[in-house]
Amino acid sequence: MKENLKQLLLAAGETKLQSLVLTIYGTDEQVDKLIETALLASNTPALANQISKEIRSLNLDDRFIHYNQSYELSRILDQLIEQIESLLADNPKTAFELADQFINTHVSVLGSCDDSDGDIGQCYRDANRLWLAAATAWNNSDQPCNLDWSEEILQRHHNNDYAVSDYLIDNSLPLLGEARLRELALDFENRIKTLAKTSSQGYNPALSGASLGLMGVAQALGDVAMYERSYLLRTPDVNELQKLNIAAFCLQQQDPQSALKWLQGEWNDRNRTERNRLIDQAYATSGDCEALLEIRTQAYESEPGFEQLQALLQIAPEAERDTIQTQAIARASSADNINVAVDTLIRLNAAKEAANYVLQHSEKTHLVGYSTLSIWAKLFESTQQYLASVLVYRVLLLDILQAGRARAYRHAAGYYTALQRLDRKVVDYQKLPNYESFLQGLKKDHGRKRSFWSLVS
Repeated sequence: MKENLKQLLLAAGETKLQSLVLTIYGTDEQVDKLIETALLASNTPALANQISKEIRSLNLDDRFIHYNQSYELSRILDQLIEQIESLLADNPKTAFELADQFINTHVSVLGSCDDSDGDIGQCYRDANRLWLAAATAWNNSDQPCNLDWSEEILQRHHNNDYAVSDYLIDNSLPLLGEARLRELALDFENRIKTLAKTSSQGYNPALSGASLGLMGVAQALGDVAMYERSYLLRTPDVNELQKLNIAAFCLQQQDPQSALKWLQGEWNDRNRTERNRLIDQAYATSGDCEALLEIRTQAYESEPGFEQLQALLQIAPEAERDTIQTQAIARASSADNINVAVDTLIRLNAAKEAANYVLQHSEKTHLVGYSTLSIWAKLFESTQQYLASVLVYRVLLLDILQAGRARAYRHAAGYYTALQRLDRKVVDYQKLPNYESFLQGLKKDHGRKRSFWSLVS
C-alpha cells in the first residue's frame, strides 16, 4: 500500500471505514472472504463454521484446474490456512479439527489439478505443519484430548501418495516425546527386517515407507546411529548418494568423525565435488586444521577457482598467503575450465589476463552460458580489452543467427551494433578476421535472414 493512502486510511473515521467496506464487499469473492474472516474473528464458532464450509466446497468442485489456474487456487488454499492458523492460539482443538479437515481434501484437489509448479502441494505441506502445531498445542492445553497421536501420525505417514506428509515424523518430537518416538523406531526396524527378507529386487513401497519412517524418527531425535540403520537395514550396499545424505546428517548433528567414515574411498566424478565439500566441513567442524589445509590445497590445485582460493587463504599460514595470492593469476590462467579461469581472473581484477585467456581458448566459448558471455563482453569493453570483447560479441551474434532464433534477433542487433562501435577502437585484429571480412562472411551465410537485417539497416 502506498504510504499516503495508508495514512489516509488510518485517519479515516469509523463511519467512513464502514461505508468503504460495504462498497468493496461483493466485488471479489476472495476479498469478501477476507472481510468475513475479519468480522467473525471474535466469534470462534461462526468463523470455524465458515472455514469448514469453504473446506467442504473444495471436495465438491469437480472441474479440472489447469496449470494457468493453479496459482489462483493455491492463493485460496493459503488464505484458508491463514484463517485456521488465526484460531490456533486461543482454540487449538478447533484449529486442529479444521486443519485435519483441510488436509483430508488433498487427494481430491491434487487429483484434479495440474500442479506442475508444486504450489498446491506446498499448501498441503504447510497445512501438515499447522496440523502438527495445533495437535501439540491441543495436547498441552486444558482441553480434553483422547486421540492416539502416534497412530494419527502413522496414518498420514502410510497414506502419503502426494508426499504432503513428508517431514511430519521429523518434526513430531514436541508432540510425541522421545520415549514414544523410540517405540516407533523399534516398530519400523522390525518391519524393515521382515520386509527385507522377502523383498524382491524391485521397488517395495512398504519397505521404503518403513525406512523413511525410521529415518524420520532419527531426524526428530538427532540420532546418527539410527539414521545410519535406516539405510543399512534395507541394504548393506549403500550407494554414493546415500553416503552423502548420511554424512550430511552426521554433520548436522555435529558428529564429524561419523561423517568422515562415510566419505572415505574412491568416488565417481559426479559426486566427488559434494563429497569433498562435506570432508572440508567435517575437518572444519572437528578443528583438524592440518587436514583442512591439505584438502583445501588439493581442491585449489585441481581447480584454481576464486572460491577455492579464498577458502585456502582463510586457513593458510600467514607467511604463505602473499605467495599464494601472487601466484593466483598465473594458476587461473592455466586452468582447463574456461568458466573457472575467466571468472577467477575477473574477480582478481586481472581483466587483461582474462581477455588473453578467452582469445587463446576461443574454441571453448561454446561451453560458456549465454548470460555469462554477455557479461564478459561488456566487461572487456569497459576495461578496454576490445579484441576479447569483439570475439565474445561475435560468438553471441553467430550463435543466434546460426540457430535461427528469430525471437532473439533484437539481442543480435545489439551485438552487431557493438561490433560496429568496437571496430573504431580495435587497432589490430591479430588472428581474427577484421570487421569487413567478418561482415562479408555474415552476409554470405545469413543474408537471407531479412528480419534480422531490417533491425540493423
